[in-house]
Amino acid sequence: HVEAMLRLVRCALVAMLEDTWRPPEASAVAVGEGQDLLRRHTIELLGLEPAYRDTRIMVTLPSEAATASDLIRDLLQRGMNVARLNCAHDDAEAWRAMADHVRRASEVTGRGCLVAMDLGGPKLRTGPLAPGPRVVKLRPERDARGHVTSPARAWLTPAEHPDAAPDAGRPVLPVPGQWLARRRAADVITLRDTRGARRRLLLTHADTDAVGLVATTDKTTYLATGVEFQVEHVDDPAELGLVPERAQSIRLRRGDELDVTRDCSPAPVSSDGVPASGCSLAELFDSARIGEKIYFDDGRSGGEIIAAGADVLRVRIEHATAAGSRLRAGKGITVPDTNLEISALTDKDVEDLATVAQLADIVQLSFVQAPSDIAQLHAMLDTLGGSGGGGVVKVETRRAFERLPQLLLAAMRQPRVGVMLARGDLAVEVGYQRLAEVQEEILWLCEAAHLPVIW
Repeated sequence: HVEAMLRLVRCALVAMLEDTWRPPEASAVAVGEGQDLLRRHTIELLGLEPAYRDTRIMVTLPSEAATASDLIRDLLQRGMNVARLNCAHDDAEAWRAMADHVRRASEVTGRGCLVAMDLGGPKLRTGPLAPGPRVVKLRPERDARGHVTSPARAWLTPAEHPDAAPDAGRPVLPVPGQWLARRRAADVITLRDTRGARRRLLLTHADTDAVGLVATTDKTTYLATGVEFQVEHVDDPAELGLVPERAQSIRLRRGDELDVTRDCSPAPVSSDGVPASGCSLAELFDSARIGEKIYFDDGRSGGEIIAAGADVLRVRIEHATAAGSRLRAGKGITVPDTNLEISALTDKDVEDLATVAQLADIVQLSFVQAPSDIAQLHAMLDTLGGSGGGGVVKVETRRAFERLPQLLLAAMRQPRVGVMLARGDLAVEVGYQRLAEVQEEILWLCEAAHLPVIW
């Protein structure tokens, strides 16, 4: 009710100066009406407010929610009001299963829950790095004095038909199936690891129906494909099968240089010895300029572009940890200074919208930078018959923040509208020092527009 308040203040000043009272002209929104509008719009987008709190809780569903209906029912009972499906992960079949579980759980529990689907948007990510050697590292946990508190564990499984490890993240060691069938709990495997160190693995049963045995060791052990396993007191050797290639990384220190390349094929170093990483978005190389900032992996490292060519950007690293920050494949790239005039809707988003329009109560648009992005989404949803749902504009870039009034006016052409304040991405874009200031401005603007915010 900004206009109404300004009119009242003006009338009060005139009354003090002229000793006469003239009531203000009518405003679009009366003083007492603003909060009512905001509450009504919040209910229209996000459902009725819970009886025991003012806020709604949105939960991003993990991939296993597609097959775990109990998980979703438990989340509902614990207070979830909106289930968010991230379309950057999984596929249409999984999304349908998740949405179906949400609807059924809502009926069973009697608790209302909406389905929000988040379009992936264009991805700026580092490209793949050259694969490392096929080596598995087993490392026990130790206390501050170096004493082993928990042995290293690995999962021995038949190489012909391997089973995943019972515990997620445990290394898997494929071995010949017939050899494994002859092994028993308490067998001891002796070997020389990749460094030539003598090591022993103790075999034990796992509490699982999967075919395999658990191997434990109290010493750090490096195992590579082809390492020979000997069974203590038994002449029955075997070779370790194909283990995964180790994920590589580039260690970046302050003052280092890095080439970001249009070519996304694995490239360990440039021709002059500078390490290189591809970029998933080719449009970056048409827009980036010398002197602009670029950050990697949610701002863990970054610096300034010191050379900009058609296919390569050379970056001088200015921000990294003292020991050096590791940059791996598939990590996010942020370019807050670069004018990336690209559509928020990628070809994949357009394809996904056919499913999203059928399933979603709320469609969340990522990487919004211009009113035209919102207009394009509205037009596509109209064509697909999904325009009756709600829409959420994600503010995750500096450009979106700078254009927020225009974005809000474009979004408000549809009746059910909200804003998502993506604080993590925005902090990298505007700087952590400014985040508190920026998020308050966003909240103020959205309140003035009577729009709910997902924060």
